Amino acid sequence: MRLSAVLSEVTRNLVSGTTRAATLACILGTAAGCLALADSTTVRVLDEQASAFISSGAATRIMQTEHAVDGTSCESISGYSTVSAAGALAKTDPLEITALPATSIPAFIVSPKFLNVLNVTGDGTGVWVSQQLAQTLGVSPGAKLATDIGSLTLAGTYPYPDDGRDSRLAYAVLIPASATALFDECWAQAWPPTDTNDTLLRYTATEAVADTSLQVGRLNMNHGSSFAGTSLFEHRITRFAYPLTALIGIAVGWFAVRARRLEYAAALHARQPRVAQLLGVLLEVLVWSTLSATLAIAFTTVNLWVSPAPPGITVMSFAVAPAAVAGALLGATLALTLVREHHLFRYFKER
Repeated sequence: MRLSAVLSEVTRNLVSGTTRAATLACILGTAAGCLALADSTTVRVLDEQASAFISSGAATRIMQTEHAVDGTSCESISGYSTVSAAGALAKTDPLEITALPATSIPAFIVSPKFLNVLNVTGDGTGVWVSQQLAQTLGVSPGAKLATDIGSLTLAGTYPYPDDGRDSRLAYAVLIPASATALFDECWAQAWPPTDTNDTLLRYTATEAVADTSLQVGRLNMNHGSSFAGTSLFEHRITRFAYPLTALIGIAVGWFAVRARRLEYAAALHARQPRVAQLLGVLLEVLVWSTLSATLAIAFTTVNLWVSPAPPGITVMSFAVAPAAVAGALLGATLALTLVREHHLFRYFKER
């Protein structure tokens, strides 16, 4: 049987409605789209929880040992393993600001990269204050602060919300200094949490400090001892969305052939080559399964447009499309292999 004849028959079946392409595409496409929506929503919620955990400071580890933290070593762990930012801090004498008479403002000496832990960047020229303190003083970056140690230039402000984190910096002045000095604490923003992070922090202490005496804590304890993001992701119920999409595709492909088994058995009785028949069936299935994949992609695109998600979630969401097509082709192939010419009269009676 020539290829042109197979293509002609496939076209007639699609145009006449014999294939039920629209119905099958809607069934499979809707199922795939809903499963993709369910999984992407679940993963997005986990991603938002992880982001909230990090932004709250719960992922920021703090190693404290008075006047025994090497600032250079502390900053050097930034970018190593899972540490995204690290910097050192030491308490100094409180400042008296002229604009707030009879009020002492906590002050801290920080290494240049400490500001990265607070998710701000600066050139180190001048001091930094919390946004709350800046609002109280009514000042903005570039302003001069009259203090008991002289006039200080305000380089910028840093966010420090009242969300349960260590409150020492909520109303404070940070004074950048050389990292070569000794500090009291090393802060490291690390994600995901691992035991290696704490080990790295302990290495920032000077040799004079016993390793066993070094305690590592967290900036914010309000979110539990840890965030089991990896476990929650690996054990989410919607992780079966993609294999389930393939199984639904197999079922729909099976039904598409099973419903026309009398037609296929009759064609075999009329001496249609089985290879030609298989080719025709696969071409028809490829058409409506591709339409279903397009529908699923449309569902997913609208969902991602309404609720934007990170690239990783976007890629996962679109994975239902190939799963649906592959499942439909497999289901149709399996069903067609079970169609037998000698079952023709049985199919006729069961129609």
